[in-house]
Amino acid sequence: MTIYTILVESKKSDNNCLAAFAHYPQGRSLVKYAIVGTGSRAELFVSALVNKYRSDHELVALCDSNPQRIKYHQERIRSQFPDVEVQGFNSEDFDLMIRSKSPEVVIVTTVDAQHHKYIIRALQMGCNVITEKPMTTSDQNCRDILRAVDLSGLEVRVAFNYRWGVGVSRVKEILQDSIGPIHHVSLQYLLDTDHGADYFRRWHRNREMSGGLLVHKATHHFDLVNWWTNSVPETVFGIGKLAFYGDGNGPARVYSNRSECSRDGIQHNPFQLDLSSSEKFRGLYKEAQKFDGYRRDMDVFGSGIDIEDTMSVIVGYRTGIQLSYSLVAYSSMEGFVVTFHGDRGRLQYEEIHRPRTRIDEVGRNIDTDEDGWSSTITVQNLFREARHEKVEIAEGGHGGADPLMLRSLFGKETRKDPLQRIAGHQQGAASIMIGAAANRSICEGTPANISELCPELGSASRLSELI
Repeated sequence: MTIYTILVESKKSDNNCLAAFAHYPQGRSLVKYAIVGTGSRAELFVSALVNKYRSDHELVALCDSNPQRIKYHQERIRSQFPDVEVQGFNSEDFDLMIRSKSPEVVIVTTVDAQHHKYIIRALQMGCNVITEKPMTTSDQNCRDILRAVDLSGLEVRVAFNYRWGVGVSRVKEILQDSIGPIHHVSLQYLLDTDHGADYFRRWHRNREMSGGLLVHKATHHFDLVNWWTNSVPETVFGIGKLAFYGDGNGPARVYSNRSECSRDGIQHNPFQLDLSSSEKFRGLYKEAQKFDGYRRDMDVFGSGIDIEDTMSVIVGYRTGIQLSYSLVAYSSMEGFVVTFHGDRGRLQYEEIHRPRTRIDEVGRNIDTDEDGWSSTITVQNLFREARHEKVEIAEGGHGGADPLMLRSLFGKETRKDPLQRIAGHQQGAASIMIGAAANRSICEGTPANISELCPELGSASRLSELI
């Protein structure tokens, strides 16, 4: 099984100054990074470090359990910069990598269930950490990370790229003075049968690896609500079921035995993924399968899936705000709608996404590596006409969010961010603990309290009080 990637941060500081590793000693020519886990998400950080930000940053090592995945990234780097050689290490040699290459920063993008292992070990070996979301998958691992950060005096930054989206940032700006104190938030997130199905082809389909979609995927959404409302969650109640995917539901009988014909008259299953459709899929997965047996293209209607595809969560915040959240992973469209209700009216934000894969002319599901979003904000104060604002999404991954997040990580700018988009370990915990508490609630059928599951998070009510 592949390990993904961890990024490490700098010395302790207030939350607004966590950006860009600005606190390393003056006069240092290069900040050294190691990446543990070289799946697809690692590509974002590898590309940034060896291209746009290479004048101030150096990628010195790649670490993974699968040698083919390391080789894939090494060859891509070498094709652009023949003189650059990034050494590869087996995941079992993580300590050796740190001792021999001396990175200041470790970047973690492993499978979610491995995040805590590498975050904690990197801290113990004197490295700061930037981890891909979610920070971890369980309340126990969350507690262990919080304690490790306190013991080390170092920092962990969570790469919440969604905070950097143009649309969600505009919502944050408007909320500060548009509808008064917020009392209620509703958020409905839809994953389509392209993106949503993909979680059921991969390791995410196993709760032990991902924590389920309420941890792996919804951590983005919970973090946005925490950040938008500047609130820390407390009481969580959840329900969920596997309704569409898996071998025990109705769609399996329809789509497992293809019922549609392509224009050439051949039967094709739109839920099957062709790993030959892109260089990335071939290099990272198809050619890597012989080393560890991991399949990137598992049957979404096969056996062994133990996560939900239909989820609803109620959250009570320490500030008194209430959240009603739902996630469906088999919609005919993708995007989300969030509505805030306050003393002076409501704000609604709608974001529509275009699929990254499509059905080709012979009926195959292929990767296009394209990304396109559209966003609209509506503000309606009490007794007033509604005001609509179309948000122009910037270029770049995740609606323009990825380039801005990378700039916050690796850029030279050290000004404080008025929107406070930088998230440390405590804010990472506030997000993952909603999903962990919801999983506990689904299992036990009762509400779960975050202060009981993770007392190390403390008693803060405002997210801005957390690092």
